[in-house]
Amino acid sequence: MRHCTVPLSSRPFLRLLDWTPLTLVTLMGVLLRVYRIDTSLWLDELHTGWVVIDGPVYFTERATEGNYSPVYFFFPWLATLVFGPTEFALRLPSVLAGVTIIPLVYWLVRRWFGSKMAALMSACLVSIDPFCVSFSQEARVYALLQLVALIHVGIICRLVMHPNRTLRWTWILLGGFIFHLHYTSGLLLLAEFIFITIACTWSGRTTRYLPHQSLLDTAFSIALCLPAFGHLSEIFARRANWNLFVPIPTLYDLLTTFPLEIYLVLPLVLVGLNFLWRRQQGVCSPSVDIAPPFFVLLGCCLVLPLIMAWLLTVLDIARLFWPRYLMIVYVALIVATGYCCALVVGTRSRIITATVVVLTALVTYGPVGQIRSTGELIGDRGENWREAIDWINNHTNDGTSTLFVQPGLIESNALRNHSNPSLVAYCLFPVSSIYRVTETIGELFPLPTTAAAKHVKFSGNSHRSILLLLRGPEDQTARLLNQLVSNLRLETDVVVSKQQYSGLAVAKFEATTFD
Repeated sequence: MRHCTVPLSSRPFLRLLDWTPLTLVTLMGVLLRVYRIDTSLWLDELHTGWVVIDGPVYFTERATEGNYSPVYFFFPWLATLVFGPTEFALRLPSVLAGVTIIPLVYWLVRRWFGSKMAALMSACLVSIDPFCVSFSQEARVYALLQLVALIHVGIICRLVMHPNRTLRWTWILLGGFIFHLHYTSGLLLLAEFIFITIACTWSGRTTRYLPHQSLLDTAFSIALCLPAFGHLSEIFARRANWNLFVPIPTLYDLLTTFPLEIYLVLPLVLVGLNFLWRRQQGVCSPSVDIAPPFFVLLGCCLVLPLIMAWLLTVLDIARLFWPRYLMIVYVALIVATGYCCALVVGTRSRIITATVVVLTALVTYGPVGQIRSTGELIGDRGENWREAIDWINNHTNDGTSTLFVQPGLIESNALRNHSNPSLVAYCLFPVSSIYRVTETIGELFPLPTTAAAKHVKFSGNSHRSILLLLRGPEDQTARLLNQLVSNLRLETDVVVSKQQYSGLAVAKFEATTFD
């Protein structure tokens, strides 16, 4: 008769202890993600507010203007129905997605690599990682994109080893969904197709996913993506706009855009030291038996999209090598860190490895590193649109003010005498989102990013004041304001009041006389 070494009454307590570390790590992630979540939206988030503020009927038109598919915007819109058009509501889908990634990474790493410590370390890294935290606080698609991508990769890993109809259709439908969430996910889908090709030709018994099944599923996935190709061709025709903010990267940029030194180099060094120490002790058995598809999947889903984005940008075909466009594969880097930890032999050695990696990330890259470098726990978004628009609304005259807005959008230089109403409406979205200028303003005019000063003039006796809202660094907006003051004084005497906010400048010019 077998005797249980653990009293029955203590088993629930042990199960509680087993889940307590993950609960604490998840709670830490929640606290970081809700910290200062009610701060002002920045420009890209204002676009989300503009898309959803007037309901689904405008989703397609307004999302397309911002180079987006309308699919994502249903999530913040549903949140605004419950909580109203607030910063919290618009950011809530990202917060929920970002928090969900933490236990999901834990579950996947533990299931794939069989190590609780590696799983807990990976969850902890997701919890404190600045990229993960930042995009979980932003009313944009990237946190949700990370979550769906992680689920999709988890499904394909199961699919190649134990295919069934449910898994196949789930992978197909979710692939179409993730592509329409954000078109850069095509990089991940292409990497997955390459992985499927490798897995289906793998010698041995590691995969049961037959080549004809993979071809059929890939064809269905591509078919679901086809409706977006018309919009993609329009975006591709405007790809020169991205030259304004996405530089041509170097090989060094490929290696330093993400913290590879913390998430890959350091763990691999620790794995090597552990191997040498175990070899000296005469124990060289591996700590975990990982099937080949896991290793190949991590390589495909992490390395290939980074290289493809880098090559497309270097060749100036499509400038995709930009951190937010690569968030689709970022969590795979942290999963790879968990894989390295799982390779360490010995419970104590694995604990030491996880502790060293987490503490290094915390102090050099995570919240402590952020405080040391910027003085802030969470990186500042740098644009206080809420207070700037409040200032504008408090300085309007009844129907006699003209507001000129320079949003700094890459599309605004295409403005030509306001002959394109949809472009004008798009360039004015910062003052038409959840922060709206008062209706007492007489006219609204968007300004191009370059040569803005020559477009600002008094328009006769009907408008005795000009209001300006300028986006940019303080020195840049100060120079533009000085130029405007100089230009306007040539026409008439003006009285100027102005205010500087984070990333924005506002001013009011009042005419005292007219020629």
